[in-house]
Amino acid sequence: MLRNLRSVGYLPRDRGAKEDRSIGKPYGHLFTIGANADFARPSQMPGILGEPLFVINDREARLLKEKTVLEAVAKGYFDGIVSYSADRSFDATLRLMVDPFNRYPE
Repeated sequence: MLRNLRSVGYLPRDRGAKEDRSIGKPYGHLFTIGANADFARPSQMPGILGEPLFVINDREARLLKEKTVLEAVAKGYFDGIVSYSADRSFDATLRLMVDPFNRYPE
C-alpha cells in the first residue's frame, strides 16, 4: 500500500501492521471485524482492516477524490491479496480491474 501511494506522490507514515494473535488467530497480520467488540467469536476467514488514508485529515480527504490515488489504493489492496495468496493454494485467478463501473471517466 505504501509503495503504491508513494508512486503517486503521497508520502504516508508507515504505521505498521498489527497481529491478530491476541484474539487467538494462529496466522499473521490479519484483523477481523465482528459484531462483538471483544471478539468473542472471531471469524475463521482471513481479513484485513486497512486505513490507507483518513477522511478526517483534509489533505487526505482531497486525495481520495483523485483517480490516481484511488487506483493506487486499489492496487495496494490487490497486491496484498496476491501476496497473501501466493503461499496458499486457491483455485482462483486474480485480476485487477481498474474502474469497472466507469465512475471516473477520463
